[in-house]
Amino acid sequence: MDARELGSRLAQLRLAAGLKQAELAARMGVHHTAIYKIETGERRPLLETLEKWVEATGHNLHFLFTQGDTGTTTMLVETEDVPLLERIGGLGQESKALLTELLDVLPDLPNESKEILGQMIRMLQIGKRSTRVEVDVE
Repeated sequence: MDARELGSRLAQLRLAAGLKQAELAARMGVHHTAIYKIETGERRPLLETLEKWVEATGHNLHFLFTQGDTGTTTMLVETEDVPLLERIGGLGQESKALLTELLDVLPDLPNESKEILGQMIRMLQIGKRSTRVEVDVE
């Protein structure tokens, strides 16, 4: 693992703990610029620094280097993303496949297409909420 990747993982631990760089630095007894340099990969931390970092963020060295690799996948996510991930987890396989296809193309869609997609979604939501009544007209 290079210094940049290690710094990124350490930043994830700090953010998951809800700490600002200055707050983490205070807990560890180091200057806040040291935190910045480590997170950006400018500086490689000593083992002692890593131990303080994981302790201050409520983790351990094993978690840092494996990110919880115990046969399951562990991800550090932003708190506001948890409800979305729970909703995705509740989808059926067919819906997940459609969502995956959408996620693959969405970043490259022109804005006009995104607007049309948004209109289609709103139409589907309206259709879901409304009750259909069929009337025979003679």
